[in-house]
Amino acid sequence: MSKQKERFETMRAEATEKILLSAAKLFATKTFGKTTMQDIADDAGLSKGLAYRYFATKEEIMSRLIEISIPGFDRMAGLFEQEGNEKDVIIEATTFLLSNLQEDPSSTDGLLLISQIDSFTDRELSPDLKNAVRASMNRLIDSLSELIQAGQRQSEFKPGDPRRLALFYYSTFQGVAFTSRSFQGNYVFPTTEMFLDFLIQQR
Repeated sequence: MSKQKERFETMRAEATEKILLSAAKLFATKTFGKTTMQDIADDAGLSKGLAYRYFATKEEIMSRLIEISIPGFDRMAGLFEQEGNEKDVIIEATTFLLSNLQEDPSSTDGLLLISQIDSFTDRELSPDLKNAVRASMNRLIDSLSELIQAGQRQSEFKPGDPRRLALFYYSTFQGVAFTSRSFQGNYVFPTTEMFLDFLIQQR
C-alpha cells in the first residue's frame, strides 16, 4: 500500500469513528428521529458533505452502530461462561460490569440503542439485524440462566426459576445503566453485594 493511500485510509477511519461516536451520543440523548445528519456532522467537527461521503443516510449509521453493539452482548455472555465457582464468577462479572459503567458512561449508548430496536421500521433497520440482536441477547440470558441453575444446585444462589432470575439481573443492570446516565455525576452506584442481594444465599 502506498503512503498516500495509507494516509487516506487513516483519515477515512478517523472520520468514520468520529461520525459513529457522535451519532451514538446524539441518538441516545436527542433520539434517532430528532437527530439529523447535520447534527452528527457538527458534533463530529466535519462538513455534512464529508459525513455523507462515508454514510448515505442516518439509518445506515444506526445499522452500523447496532452491528458494533452486538459483540458487546457476546462478551457479556462470556463473563458468565467462565470456569469456576458460580458465586465467584457472578461476583467478578458483576463487579466488572458496574465498574465499566462508572468508568465509561458512554458504554450506555449501546444499551440505549439496543433497547430501541423494535421502534425502527424494517426500512430503518433490517429484520436480519434485529434478529441478530435478539439472538445475541438470548445467548446472554441463556448463559446467565445456566450459571444461576448451576449455582442453585450448589446452594450458592436462592431458589427460583433461573431464567426469570437472569432476566431480573439484566433488567436491574439496564436500570442502573439508564438511571446513572440520567443523574450523571450525582448518581451513587450500588455495590456488587447490594446488586446481587436478590440472588446470593446468605449463610
